[in-house]
Amino acid sequence: MPAWAQVFLGFGAYGAVHSALLTLWARRGLEALVGRRAFQGLFRVFFNVQAVALLAAFAVWAASLPDRELFGVEGAGAW
Repeated sequence: MPAWAQVFLGFGAYGAVHSALLTLWARRGLEALVGRRAFQGLFRVFFNVQAVALLAAFAVWAASLPDRELFGVEGAGAW
């Protein structure tokens, strides 16, 4: 499978996980796990930390692909 297709599918998977964690089902599950007070105080922090961690993992994975250059810019745009 070409690198562009892997990156496309990987970014789609990232988006699916990112969106799934905002569902009412996931929010209620986390609230039941940590308690209402902790959930209300920490949900945004938790959500942002996991979003950055997953995006960083995706970026590291995409950079490790053998043909990782997806496009090139030449001329004044590259400067």
